[in-house]
Amino acid sequence: MKAQSLVFQFLLFFTIGFLVFLLVGNTFKTQLETFRERIVRNSLRVSSDYIAASIVYMFESCKECDEVRMSINIPNKTAGYPMLFNFNNNIRVEVPTGEKYETSINNLNYSLTILGSAVSTREIVLTYNKNNNKIEVS
Repeated sequence: MKAQSLVFQFLLFFTIGFLVFLLVGNTFKTQLETFRERIVRNSLRVSSDYIAASIVYMFESCKECDEVRMSINIPNKTAGYPMLFNFNNNIRVEVPTGEKYETSINNLNYSLTILGSAVSTREIVLTYNKNNNKIEVS
């Protein structure tokens, strides 16, 4: 009877230890995913706003010129994901997980045509042509 008690006690403590291990592991995994989602969401917003501010700066700095070209370096990855920038008269940033953020260019009294797309793993080049009132992204 004593051997059965020891085996039962061993199985009980092993099961409890294993369940505690699973609980702690799942807690850390959940926290990792939560932080990753927050980092991605905020990085998309900051990157989009940075590009919008760069476009406003380009537009305001070109008073007596015909063309302005600006190169922007965005961090290659955010939370391990590359960012894709799509420009179609607004700025849309997304990552492969499906998270996306979209913004427009504010504080301009003029309408601009913004076309193109870029990826964060390469340098983003903005070219403003004052004669056509158009910004091309490459």
